[in-house]
Amino acid sequence: MKHVAAMTVLAVDDEEMVLDFVAQTLAPLGYRVLLASSGDEAVQIIKENKKIDLLLTDVVMPGLMGDKLAEQFLATYPDRKVLFMSAYMCPAMGHQGKPGSESAFVMKPFLPNELIGKMKRVLAKPGRRKIGNGDG
Repeated sequence: MKHVAAMTVLAVDDEEMVLDFVAQTLAPLGYRVLLASSGDEAVQIIKENKKIDLLLTDVVMPGLMGDKLAEQFLATYPDRKVLFMSAYMCPAMGHQGKPGSESAFVMKPFLPNELIGKMKRVLAKPGRRKIGNGDG
């Protein structure tokens, strides 16, 4: 796992208050935080920033939904991680680990330590990297 200071998180939510909270929580800890207010905006940011380590995305948004955004992100960067967030009980999001894995989902509203704890668990999980590429 990379050192926190080298990690980039793309947070995607249609609620500005959530994006502000995420930025205020993560930036002081050394994370580079990119923000998008829609799935479509996130797609553009992903195209322009090849070093996104974690996609933190709302599930239910106008336009491109979080699960479809995650599929596109992981299709481009299969070794990266996704953490879903929602104010609604979320059906199994099987993009990280086995379906129903609680470490790939955080329920809104959440406290800073809840977000950070979930992120650390997701980032610590083995990715889909090829064995022996040396950047683990």
